[in-house]
Amino acid sequence: MAAPYGSPFMDAVIDWIGEKSTNLKSFEIWNTCVGRDAGIRLAKTLADKNTIESLKLSRTDLMGSRNVDEWRKAFDEMTSLKELGCSGMRDYIVDVDESTLDKKTSTVEYPFDKKR
Repeated sequence: MAAPYGSPFMDAVIDWIGEKSTNLKSFEIWNTCVGRDAGIRLAKTLADKNTIESLKLSRTDLMGSRNVDEWRKAFDEMTSLKELGCSGMRDYIVDVDESTLDKKTSTVEYPFDKKR
């Protein structure tokens, strides 16, 4: 899914996974800048559920150097994971407007994130 609604949408998805999903096998999201903390929450929630077989994160900031330790721990616990696909924002970083950086959440505006 593409999530052009920012961190409130991602928070709702993570809450749903943690509180209501019972047999989530596949999760895929792309073109989303929601910050390091959302990535940490997603990693912990997916590890706690341990039902994911396929995880694909493309052109997001959900996984990166700022939360790599949390993802490593999550992967250790995700014994059901069979397929992992990750592509970061490296090719798209030139499109990010750094003047929109929210230091509290480590979130920036991503021009393809059509929140406006």
